[in-house]
Amino acid sequence: MKTILAILGVVFLVIIAGLAGILLWAGGSGKAEVKRFFDAVATGDTKAVTAILAPQVAADLDEPVLAVWIAALNARLGAYQGLSATDFHARAAVEGGVRQVECEGTARFEKGEAKVRVTSAGGKVIGFSVKSDKLMDWFDRVDGALYRERAKAFIDAAFADREEHAFAMMAPELKAVMPLEKLKERMAAVRERTGTLRAMRFADDAFAREEDVPTLRLTATVEGEKATVPATFKFQFPAMKGALLGFRVGEE
Repeated sequence: MKTILAILGVVFLVIIAGLAGILLWAGGSGKAEVKRFFDAVATGDTKAVTAILAPQVAADLDEPVLAVWIAALNARLGAYQGLSATDFHARAAVEGGVRQVECEGTARFEKGEAKVRVTSAGGKVIGFSVKSDKLMDWFDRVDGALYRERAKAFIDAAFADREEHAFAMMAPELKAVMPLEKLKERMAAVRERTGTLRAMRFADDAFAREEDVPTLRLTATVEGEKATVPATFKFQFPAMKGALLGFRVGEE
């Protein structure tokens, strides 16, 4: 009986030691991942940040939006100085054979503090969050070049009788009110009026918060062989990716 108890005691100690090792590893690895993330942010370069993001995460954000967030964080919070020793938690797990680490807590910056969370897997960041009063209104502008390109691609597809491609570029909310057949009917009427597409010229970009959602409106003219008509496009940003929520072509 004493032998069995001794063996069980050794096993218990081994388990405790193993768990302690995992926690120490998770804590050290988590802190390193947080530092790596904010070191990339400190460069001010979107490419440096997207390079450490998992592909699926990078695909869910637009670099012009990321650029605004990076600039706001660097200007308002300043350099990353480390995690709080008393408000810091790290968790480790293995999913699909890939080791994941999530680290969250209070981070100290040069100009204040923020609640942060960074999750990594296989050497790539698969999630991040930074919350601070200093970043409440960080999204106050965006470079419209990418969204002009998307609006142009939408029109090119719609005028080339490829409405399916244009439809795929629309946000789910817009698809709900304008199904594919309705889009085809509308664009057929526009093409009948304008004839073959010759050019598209953009005039103004207007950025504002509409119902507290960052919104970019583009105005343009669509030039056809028979007529030139006005066009407007509405992109909204519920997260770090712009979504085409509305458009008008040929409507005054």
